[in-house]
Amino acid sequence: MTLPVVLQTRQLCKNFAGVVAVKDVDFVLKAGELRCLIGPNGAGKSTFFKCVTGLFRPTSGEVEVLGENVVGWESFMIARLGVGIKTQVPSLFGELSVWDNVWLGARRSSGKAMSRSCAEGALERIGIPELRSQQVNQLAHGQRQLVELAVVLAASPKVILLDEPAAGMSLDESQRIAEIIRGLSRTAAIIVVEHDMRFMRVLGAAATVFHQGCILIEGDMNEVLDHPVVRDVYLGRRAAA
Repeated sequence: MTLPVVLQTRQLCKNFAGVVAVKDVDFVLKAGELRCLIGPNGAGKSTFFKCVTGLFRPTSGEVEVLGENVVGWESFMIARLGVGIKTQVPSLFGELSVWDNVWLGARRSSGKAMSRSCAEGALERIGIPELRSQQVNQLAHGQRQLVELAVVLAASPKVILLDEPAAGMSLDESQRIAEIIRGLSRTAAIIVVEHDMRFMRVLGAAATVFHQGCILIEGDMNEVLDHPVVRDVYLGRRAAA
């Protein structure tokens, strides 16, 4: 059975004052798929992510999410389609408790009656029910990352978009995040934007490699990371044709 496409871009481009950050990107994500977008700094992966999530408006091309052309939509409008978005910029309310943050995440897509059970379920799936009463500002960095994942999950998304979810985390914390993300992929299609090769190997998902604003190669994570052209790109040498 062919899985439905939940996110697709066609000839997607984004320019900044004449500089081409993303060029003619055709990308497809299917239901239940876990995909990493990787590449060195400046490769275009974060710009692509921001075009898909509504933070940037593409210069040209199409972005289709869950059957809707979302070019020109704000991020909150895309989220309401059933898309969970975690950006690099923290989106938590620091003065509120963990529970309040996760409950508010649930309220974005559920009525008042369902929000409590959705929030409870998210805390359990992420494995942080013991943090529910703590104020977010008092949490360590790794704990806040987990709370952000719980906030995303509480809205019961069909597609989850994560920008560097393991940034600033220890090896043990990164391994825990990887396990959680693999678990979440059982119920949602997921894109993870990363440049940390260690974390990418732990996650072990399929990979799309960006270079100079274009897709360079796609495939199994270990095969991609061991490819000589990808190694050249990460080491800063000119990629072969």
